[in-house]
Amino acid sequence: MASVLTFHGEVDLSSGEDFSTRLYGALAEGVDILVVDMLRIDFLGSAGLAALIRFQEEATRRGVEVRLVCGHAARRTIELTGLTERFVLADTLSSALPSAG
Repeated sequence: MASVLTFHGEVDLSSGEDFSTRLYGALAEGVDILVVDMLRIDFLGSAGLAALIRFQEEATRRGVEVRLVCGHAARRTIELTGLTERFVLADTLSSALPSAG
């Protein structure tokens, strides 16, 4: 089962805990694939990036594949920090979702 979790606005020190709580909450739903829609993220700070890294590691331990749908701001942060190989990145929600069939 796949699930989509959508975020918007800024993910920084002040919102990082809520960001992390929502990510881990999705793991509790028993999904196989979690698509994290970050197309409307305006800013992804170090707190958000650290939360993503920790979350991705935990998801992998639980056998959940995490796919990030990134707009310009999120993708730029991930690219500038050299973490593109760490995540499965997509440009659109439809390309991140598993094919029906």
